[in-house]
Order: sequence, then structure tokens, then C-alpha cells
Amino acid sequence: MKKFSVKLITLFATLLLLCGCAEQNVLAPSPGGSPTAPGGSAGALITGQTSPSAEANPSGSGLSPSASGGFEPSYSPSRAPETEAPSNTPSAGPAQTPEPTPSPITGAAQKYDYSQLKTDIDLLASMYPDKITVSSIGITNFEREIPLIILGNPAAGKRVLIHGAMHAREYITSQVIMLTLERMLRDYDSLSYNGVKYSEILSQVAVYIVPMTNPDGVELVNNGISSVPDGYRDIVLEINKGSKNFSQWKANGLGVDLNNNYGVLGSIEGKNYSDVPAFMGFPGEAFSEPETIALADLTSEMDFLSTASYHTQGEIIYWYFGQTGEAETRDLAYARELAGLTGYSLISKNKSSSNNLAMGYKDWFVMAFGRPGFTIECGQGSHPLNISQLDSIYQAVKDVPIHMAWREYDAG
Repeated sequence: MKKFSVKLITLFATLLLLCGCAEQNVLAPSPGGSPTAPGGSAGALITGQTSPSAEANPSGSGLSPSASGGFEPSYSPSRAPETEAPSNTPSAGPAQTPEPTPSPITGAAQKYDYSQLKTDIDLLASMYPDKITVSSIGITNFEREIPLIILGNPAAGKRVLIHGAMHAREYITSQVIMLTLERMLRDYDSLSYNGVKYSEILSQVAVYIVPMTNPDGVELVNNGISSVPDGYRDIVLEINKGSKNFSQWKANGLGVDLNNNYGVLGSIEGKNYSDVPAFMGFPGEAFSEPETIALADLTSEMDFLSTASYHTQGEIIYWYFGQTGEAETRDLAYARELAGLTGYSLISKNKSSSNNLAMGYKDWFVMAFGRPGFTIECGQGSHPLNISQLDSIYQAVKDVPIHMAWREYDAG
């Protein structure tokens, strides 16, 4: 689907939202969430693991954001106000089959960059050629392919989407996604979810995975200006105000904040807004970036029934963007399931719809397609999150993809 078609979808959905997104009261909560499966440590699984002492600043420059002049202190959303705590009461359905002790498939890495991601994808594709399909959804400004992995039956009539690392400094979400994928592949024929074998669920519902939506930005955070093609280095350094410290970089390689590039109704003006290319907060023209176009086209073409965007940080889940009536009831129930599954809190509908929190892929998906979409903010702390949080994040979200697939399978 072309960029023009995506813009038409967005424009039409915006008009619908303007006509029908009046606030309504949230329904009384029901007990939420499937129980989290017992499982092994993420540290015993796939690549990208370092010791807990690994520094959060991968550039190693020792400069603080304020000292460098290239960026501002990172924003840490508060969990306290306007959130709904996860229920401690599990939903109906048997507990998961215990996981066997996992085996490592690659060695440890000090950082998780684009090269390591490609190595892991190639390895999994060679180990499980009958269970995953690997391709690309597009090419970035710096000519890196954006990998796509289809888990399960690529001809399945139902599809859900998981994607991560749309913001460059949040690359730990790529690691979490790959850990989850490795575990699901390893136990594909043996593990069950709510009494149904993974293999059966995934024969009917395919999980589409874009583990690193923003490869150029992730490379900047991990490998600095040397990761930028020669013809763009002066431009990127100018965007970063001359600093070679890119540890707080959120944008793509050319300073566009991809999660603000979907043309969604609203304003993002506030402390993180920029009206010029920057390390964060510059929305650019709607659908101006190849990464945004690629993910939007994939979404339109594959007709996903639900989507989950992995970000950091806060251990919170965003779910609301103007839904009313049955759609709001449906999406709130789904969100509560994910809250119960992860232990994360739900952001209230009022806070979710405030202008400075809108504009993301999740909001575009909910508005344009009228289906459940979620932003899952993993972990806690300053960006980039320390590698010591990898295991706890993995344990929290490891069942999200199979739950999404099972939900559509169970719906018949």
C-alpha cells in the first residue's frame, strides 16, 4: 500500500474521531489478566546479555546529557496518578506448562545493535526454518533493512503484530522480543497456553514481529557517529548540537521521532517537542520517514487484529485513544488481561488521551482501524535501561505475544 493510501486512512479516521470521541465513563473493572507462566531466566537464553554492571551510557563518553549540550535529561513518566493497578486475580484458564531449562544459542554481547540482531535472526532462521519466515518491510535512510519475522503459519487467516525499538535508546525492547521469540520457537511443539499447544495456536494465528523498527537510531546510540554513512555525518552532528554522545537519542538517523510521525490528531507541543530535527520530539511531516511508511504499509496490508508496541519505561500500558461504547469495553477488557499478565499498571483513559501523550503508532492504529492497540512501557529507570533489567522485563512480557495469538484463536 502506498504512502498516499495510508494518509487517506489516517484522514478518514481523524474525521471519525472528531465526530465520536466524546469522553465516557470507564466501566467497572473485572478481574484481569491471565497468570504468568513459570519460566526460566532470560539470562540463559539468547544473545545480548551483559553483567549487571554494564553502563547505561553505551558511548562511554562519561558526559551527562546536560553537559554535552546535545540533549536534555530523559523523561521518566510517573506511575502514581491516573493509573489502574493490575489485578491479582487471574482470569479463567489453566496455568501454563512449566518451561524446560533453556539452552543458550549465542554468546553474551556488551550491547544489542543492528549487527547482533541480524546474527540472532539468521541463527534462529537456520535452527527453525519450518517455524519462522524472515523478510524485510523496508529500508531506512541509511540503507539498512528493517527485519520482519513471521512466527507460525504465514498463510494463517489471522495476524497480530509485535514491534520494538521505535525509539533508538529503547533498544532493550529488541532484546526482549528476541528472547521471547527464541523461547517460543524452542517450545513450539511442547508448550501450551491455556490448555492449547503453541503449535495449534500458531497454525491459525501468525505473530508478525518487527524487533527493531529504528535500526539507524539504534546504531547511533550503540556505535555513535561511525555508524552513519559519510555523507550524513555532518548533518547528524549538527542535529545533536555537535555532541558525539548519542546515548539519549530517540529519533531515527535524521532526527525525526518516528512515534510522532503518524499524523495522528492532536498536538505534541510540550517539554519534549521540537520544531526542527532533534534527538527527540520532532514529528516531521506525517509519514515522511521510510520506517513509518514501512510499518504503516505492513499494518494496512496484513490487517492485524491487534498490535503491541514495546517501549521503555514505567511498567505501564497505554490502551485508550477515543474509543467509545462496545469498542471501549472490548479494549479495556483486553488491556486488563495484559495488565494481569505483566503486572504493569494501566494508564487511565483521561491521561491516555491528553494531547502530549498522543501521536504514536498505537494511537494511529486504534484510530485508523478501530481495533485494540497497546503501548507497553517496559522496565523502570533512566534511558537506556541497564542490561540488568533484561531478565525482569522478559519475565513480565514473555507471554504477551502468545496471549494475543491465543485470544484471536479462542475467538474462533
